[in-house]
Amino acid sequence: MKDIQRRQATQADYDFLHDLHQQTFRLYVEQTWGWDEQQQVELFRQSHQNLDESPFKILCLEEKEIGCIAIEDKGDFLFLDYIAILPDYQNRGLGTQLIGELLELGKSKGIPVRLNVLKANPARKLYERLGFQIVGSDEYRYYMTA
Repeated sequence: MKDIQRRQATQADYDFLHDLHQQTFRLYVEQTWGWDEQQQVELFRQSHQNLDESPFKILCLEEKEIGCIAIEDKGDFLFLDYIAILPDYQNRGLGTQLIGELLELGKSKGIPVRLNVLKANPARKLYERLGFQIVGSDEYRYYMTA
């Protein structure tokens, strides 16, 4: 188990988060909808306007920013709204550890964990390996629960 620290995202993290999002999701967005740079910048700006009060947490390993996670407690379930880890830190078990911790939290509260994933994103295999099952889908996403 790695000691992954979490801290509240702030507006000072905006550039890091934008870069992280591009590095981790651009390929899947391109495959799903195509990438319109101006539109993506605007969508990102809208969804990251008030970081200080958002569920976004910056993930740090050995004092280096390596990713971001956003979890929302919806009362009757936990929702993994966002998880992204810089490519240099992927495939090291960090996502497995973070999602495992979230599943344990859900278990301790007696509620399921839900997420959705773009159909183009291979992270679906990770989620299935960790016990998530597809409970629905639309044209672009799989809706999963564990």
